[in-house]
Amino acid sequence: MRPCLQDIAEILETNSIGVLGVDIFVSKEPNSPDDCITLYTFGGLPDQCFTSVSTEQVNFQVRVRNKNYIDGYTMLDSVRALLEKQTYTLINSPDTTDYRIYAIGLPIDLQRDTTNRPIVVMDFGCIRTVS
Repeated sequence: MRPCLQDIAEILETNSIGVLGVDIFVSKEPNSPDDCITLYTFGGLPDQCFTSVSTEQVNFQVRVRNKNYIDGYTMLDSVRALLEKQTYTLINSPDTTDYRIYAIGLPIDLQRDTTNRPIVVMDFGCIRTVS
């Protein structure tokens, strides 16, 4: 199965939130640019394959770093509006993958990094079904 975060990053890119590898990153936040979104997984439930359909639950965090706190929070809110309570269907030959995404909590202010850039995060759950 294709990694879940890669697909979610592509959903963000397709919806003009940012560009993968430029200001959207998966699993590793670079030192630059100052303004970026990074996705991390943090658990979930294993594959529940009882039929030809495979289902798993993946938890992930969206981390937004920005030079300006309000701009960072606004970006996180844009990501939240795009992802929360949505279902996305991606067709990656030979599989079709459905993502049902929901918020686990509200945004959290993580204060600032070592170079004084504000960081805000939000946790999401994702039920991924591959058929």
